[in-house]
Amino acid sequence: MRRICLDTGSSPVGSTKKNPLPFGDGFFNDLLNMNMLRTKILIVVSFFPFLLSAQKFDANKNPILITPAFESLYSTHGNFFYSGSVTFSKMLCKKIELGAGIERASSPIHHDNGFVLYRLRFLPVHGNIKYHFKNLGKWHPYAESSVGISFNKYQIASDDSPEKTSAVNEKGFFLYAGLGLRYAVFNNFSLVSGVGIKGYKMSFNVDDINPHGVSYLVGVCFKLK
Repeated sequence: MRRICLDTGSSPVGSTKKNPLPFGDGFFNDLLNMNMLRTKILIVVSFFPFLLSAQKFDANKNPILITPAFESLYSTHGNFFYSGSVTFSKMLCKKIELGAGIERASSPIHHDNGFVLYRLRFLPVHGNIKYHFKNLGKWHPYAESSVGISFNKYQIASDDSPEKTSAVNEKGFFLYAGLGLRYAVFNNFSLVSGVGIKGYKMSFNVDDINPHGVSYLVGVCFKLK
């Protein structure tokens, strides 16, 4: 009697199964390595225009910018804070400017959450980032944001007993976001203006003393070679 055997894909014990494909197992490792290399190349190529843009700036064409300014903030409680500030910055690439600054703000009186505050003195120290839009001739528009810590000092009393004051020294989360505009008067000198939203002690607690409101800025910008 003839015996019929069906090939189920299994191999007898002790035999070696042959790979039916025309390439070995190492082919898949090579293919995986090729895909990883291709991914790395795509990542580098994606950032290549940004790297080229950054390379266009050198020490002479990318000077340090110093911006002293006068600022005022109209708070949501109806009083003004006046301040002087200075920011030091540098262009990282064609669109991004990174810097740091300090401000000193003051107000004689401020009402907030059932309290009256006297002789307010705020000193924010912050980092600043600007995104520059397309220049319009000598006009240079940008958006900016600042984040930092504000060192706050004031006298506080309740609205019911405004004569009974106590001294407060505290720190707060400083935040600013707004739009600005530079006008290039000369190559190394510009006029600056800006408007935005500012808070000297940003908090999610509605009972916190948090002076904040609309801020205005006028100043000048010097380029140091």
